[in-house]
Amino acid sequence: MTRVISLGVKKKTKIYILIILLCLLLLCCPRAAAQGVQKGLECMAQVLIPSLFPFMALSVLMIRSGFSQACGRVLSPVSKLVFKLDGSAAPVVFLSLVGGFPVGAKGIRTLYERNLLSRTQAERMALFCISAGPAFLITAVGVRMLGSGTLGLMLFVSQTLAVLLLGFLSRFIPDKDGTNEEATPPESSAEPLSDAIVRSAYDAAASMINMTALVVLFFALLEILSTIGLRDMISSLPFLPVSLTENILNIVLEVSSACVGLSESGAALPALAFAVGWGGLCVHFQIFGILGNLTPPKWLFFLFRLLNASVSALIMSVFLHFFAPVQSVFASFEGELSYGTATHFVGGLALFATCVLFVLSFRKKLRICPPKQKNRKQKMSYPAKS
Repeated sequence: MTRVISLGVKKKTKIYILIILLCLLLLCCPRAAAQGVQKGLECMAQVLIPSLFPFMALSVLMIRSGFSQACGRVLSPVSKLVFKLDGSAAPVVFLSLVGGFPVGAKGIRTLYERNLLSRTQAERMALFCISAGPAFLITAVGVRMLGSGTLGLMLFVSQTLAVLLLGFLSRFIPDKDGTNEEATPPESSAEPLSDAIVRSAYDAAASMINMTALVVLFFALLEILSTIGLRDMISSLPFLPVSLTENILNIVLEVSSACVGLSESGAALPALAFAVGWGGLCVHFQIFGILGNLTPPKWLFFLFRLLNASVSALIMSVFLHFFAPVQSVFASFEGELSYGTATHFVGGLALFATCVLFVLSFRKKLRICPPKQKNRKQKMSYPAKS
């Protein structure tokens, strides 16, 4: 008993020291913290809220309206075979793949509160129903950051395959009590559509507020750590490419800034797939906050995160071996047009006129100096007969 108390005191002491250290850093670098807050708010407004909020509200609506139970009757055999879950969990698995990181956690929490999942099943789902959605990977990362929607699609497919593989492996995790605990769903869990819509929007908005607070906090922390020189210290590590060492902090802490840094530094695509598969501590804390007491053991959760990141990077490496990205022949031009270049109408017209004059002068030269014609009366020589 005394040993347990001493361990608890040591743990609290470490937490207190960490809080004091963060306060000192904030006092020493207020401008960097303000810049990080601004970047975090811009990321939420431009990327995360437009891509996550509709899917988060939809995941809650599908459960509260009874749609999830209706699908469960059809998808139950497949869901039990692949994931050892009831069919009502299948729509949440799908939405976690197309919605974004916290969407799956929100659906899991709602399923458990509606008594459609047991606690063991909810904790197992929390191990693999975590992934970035196509709106973030294809549009934000692929098109905006990498300049190729195909590369974003490859990132999405590699992550989806990794999630499905880990979901299949999670079915072999034994239950806590050694039995196959099953939930006892109510006879009718459907709500009126109007109430379900209002409640879904309210739940999604509350989750987005919590998510915004965490994203802004982690962006401020990243900016402070960069200001005090920790990023430069890590970037000097040997045996690793500079494009990776410069973004280790971003990869560990926040996935959006990691994608921006890796794409700007020209890092390999498997490194980008690893960062997306890991998710970052910011995403992990968002999931912990949504799940509450449904969070699986921390060591098992982080083990699955590392496995998801590694498998995603491996699948992306295989994709690149068979489908190498092709650079676009025509590049977009965003600078100010100049009269001396062919990108302007006058410059293009001058270039066309120059080509016409060159062709005409070449034809004139051909007329003045015609090629010598062969003598038609030249005798033909035949090989001698043997």
